[in-house]
Amino acid sequence: MLNIEVSTKSLLLNLAAYEACAGFYSAKCISYVCFMRSLIDKPEDVKELRSKGILRTTIGTDDHIAQIFKEMTTNLVPTPSVAYRDVKNSVESHYRDTVKRWILQYKDPFSKAVVKYSFIFGIAVSAIQAYLAETKQRPGFGFCSCSNATLLH
Repeated sequence: MLNIEVSTKSLLLNLAAYEACAGFYSAKCISYVCFMRSLIDKPEDVKELRSKGILRTTIGTDDHIAQIFKEMTTNLVPTPSVAYRDVKNSVESHYRDTVKRWILQYKDPFSKAVVKYSFIFGIAVSAIQAYLAETKQRPGFGFCSCSNATLLH
């Protein structure tokens, strides 16, 4: 979990500067900040990450947090072979999966349609059953029985 506080932006930028100046081969802080920026594009992304327990914020709105990550990554260049590459590739391949994307895109409207039409179908079937039960001729009713016919003659 990443706690976003007043000092988070300066802390992460100072760590990134130290990695860049020290010439570390694996610039994990820079990669992490750039990875988080790739996940955060809009305030809705911040809200989603907060709801999943990945981010915790004590300052500003979701829009403010998204803006902080945009500002932090303005001059950062991640090393492609560093940490989080596998995670990012997994996220991208999951997103590219057209079946999963279709399910996520149409899940809510589709489920609403299924519920609505199954409810309508259930009412229609019940009405037809009730109608057929009422109109079905029952034995002994509406017909002359043999004993009644002999009495009339």
